[in-house]
Amino acid sequence: MVPNDAAASLLAKAVLYDNEDLQMPPDGKLANNEIKILQQWIQTGATGPKTDIGPTEFSRLGDQTHLSQQAATHWAYQPVAPVEPPAADDSAWI
Repeated sequence: MVPNDAAASLLAKAVLYDNEDLQMPPDGKLANNEIKILQQWIQTGATGPKTDIGPTEFSRLGDQTHLSQQAATHWAYQPVAPVEPPAADDSAWI
């Protein structure tokens, strides 16, 4: 991805499906409005969900606040914590 340059971004090119060898997602093209959102995100610097990029032309809420709220509770953004593995019967491993 090339932040601030959607035209040069390989990611933006892949979602357009213009190249038979470069198509993402592989199971089908995104809707045109989704492609435009992605292009706008790249063009505005590809900021993360903790940075509000302000209103977008296609945003249903008008800002990125909902992304920040989702990121705050999503498992992938939680700090790594120790986990106690389940006890195993030694004979099961033999």
